[in-house]
Amino acid sequence: MKILKRSFLLVALFLSSFLYAQEAEIGITEHLNEKIADDIFFVNENYDTVYLAQLINKPTVISLVYYRCAGICSPLLGGVAEVIDRSSKELGKDYQFITISFNPEENPTMAKEKKKNYLKQINKKIDTDAWIWLTGNQENINKITKTLGFNYQKKGNEWMHTAGIMVISPKATVSRYLYGTYFIPKDLELAIDESLTGKASPSVRKRQKYCYTEVPTGRTYISAINKITAVVMLLGAVIFFVVLMKKKKSNIKS
Repeated sequence: MKILKRSFLLVALFLSSFLYAQEAEIGITEHLNEKIADDIFFVNENYDTVYLAQLINKPTVISLVYYRCAGICSPLLGGVAEVIDRSSKELGKDYQFITISFNPEENPTMAKEKKKNYLKQINKKIDTDAWIWLTGNQENINKITKTLGFNYQKKGNEWMHTAGIMVISPKATVSRYLYGTYFIPKDLELAIDESLTGKASPSVRKRQKYCYTEVPTGRTYISAINKITAVVMLLGAVIFFVVLMKKKKSNIKS
């Protein structure tokens, strides 16, 4: 029995440390009230150099993606287009969207093409200039991802990351996070209204979706959840073996 308890304790400690490491390296850590620095600059889809903080003169929603992403970036951007289309808020008048690539190798031409594709998914008439698409160098990417608490990791030619959007107040401070690839219009509208008051609220729904990382051999995809499951099964098998051996020794003694 003591061996079993010790085994379960070891499992718990191992999993807690594993999950903490995953959270620290990949995912979103909410940095509410964090201010976007004045010196962070990018290049927009028209090849104009712009300072991010200067762009923010109204409630602003930021999405961090990379344009070559084969995982959750496309569903995320599709979710952004859908919520723009369904929201009672008017893009350009009530708020704006800014999409930033965290891949320093991507350029404004790619951003322009992506913008064109996703604007086609919006049926209502909008101010297309109010959805801004940016690319930049590694230094400025590091600054904005650190400010927003967006933690990602490069694996080969791909990145492990999660999906979500960040609502920024007109004073360029972080006020709310919305997670996933599908967004309820009412949630976005409330977040926009709250940002106008300067109020920052932690998210109630914090379930994060992770982008899958491609394994070169076999071209299969493994997520952090799959890794955890494998670890649990392996440790479960070890515990079962230990208990079995303990019972066998007890039977021999008897």
